[in-house]
Amino acid sequence: MISDKLKSLRMQAGLTQLELAKKAGLSLGTITQIEQKITKTPTSDVLIKLADTLCVSVDKLLGRKPPKN
Repeated sequence: MISDKLKSLRMQAGLTQLELAKKAGLSLGTITQIEQKITKTPTSDVLIKLADTLCVSVDKLLGRKPPKN
């Protein structure tokens, strides 16, 4: 679930919610709503900003594993 993955990645990066919001160009409310599972499906724009800020892929942010061939 994105809420748990986002919080984990944010904490690994040593960022507060406010610091992540500022670096990603998002509001604190957006980060809080995702982490508190209020927003379950953030827009692709938000996902890209978060992934770029945390230096991970959108797939990793979403907890998606690559398909096995």
